[in-house]
Amino acid sequence: MAAQVEKSGWYGRKSRLCLGLALLVMGCGTTRQTETARTATEMLLLSNAVDETVSEFDLSYLSGKEVFLDTTYLESTVDKGYVISSIRQHMMASGVKVTEAKDKAAYIVEARTGALGTDSHSVMVGVPQMTIPQVVPVPGVPSSVPEIPLAKRTKQTGVAKLALFAYHRESGQIVWQSGVQQFSSFAKDAFVFGMGPFRSGTIQRGTTISGSTIPLTDLSWSEEHEGTRVKPTEPFAWSDPAKKNKNGAGTSPIQTVSHGPPETKPPAALPASVTQPEAPKAAGPAAPPAPAPAPAMVLPPVVIGAKN
Repeated sequence: MAAQVEKSGWYGRKSRLCLGLALLVMGCGTTRQTETARTATEMLLLSNAVDETVSEFDLSYLSGKEVFLDTTYLESTVDKGYVISSIRQHMMASGVKVTEAKDKAAYIVEARTGALGTDSHSVMVGVPQMTIPQVVPVPGVPSSVPEIPLAKRTKQTGVAKLALFAYHRESGQIVWQSGVQQFSSFAKDAFVFGMGPFRSGTIQRGTTISGSTIPLTDLSWSEEHEGTRVKPTEPFAWSDPAKKNKNGAGTSPIQTVSHGPPETKPPAALPASVTQPEAPKAAGPAAPPAPAPAPAMVLPPVVIGAKN
């Protein structure tokens, strides 16, 4: 009996010791998280739409000309600084000489936006969130039913619509217009039986779930390179005009980029005095020698009108 009491006391001391150690190693921590007034998805959608829209402007007419960019009609535009910087970068990449003083420019380029914003819509299969009418409130009974989606899909779209035109500063005569360019970027989120979001769209490559990339092929992403113009969405480096080549002349500040297959040039024609080597003959059995020609028959001469 005494042995049992001593054994139970040992187990009690051991359990209290384990509990004390557990209390020592236990802890808690807090992480402060903040969110901006605008979501990163919204800003990415708008900036991507601006990049693609600006890259469609063909500024080859203004290449080499001194131009002043008038941004008066971009004052009320969302992300005005990003739009202006994108246009200036594309102008410089196209060879336009952008000047800071309006009175020193030969041409004025005026920019405007027709749209720069986002839209969203969603589709759900399941039980939507609803409020249960109660005549007499009953304690413990919920007054609303939360959303129970079996499948849900949301899509957010960013749209940018921009236009440029140029006129001669002294005469005020219009000389060029870009036409209206518009581009839409999107982000899709899908939830299946509570799992998600599965995200895809134009602002990222492939499909992700909760920020992790899924190794699947996303058919919605395509890379198309048309023409030889430098797009602001693609990395590119220009030669430094301050550097001199071996002849002492300055290097060209603009380099063209071609995304197509390399050009093949036909071989140069040889001069008439140079004979081309004969093609090697294929090896084969020797041809039989040609027969010797038959000897010609010689007739005696015949004299016409001779008398005996």
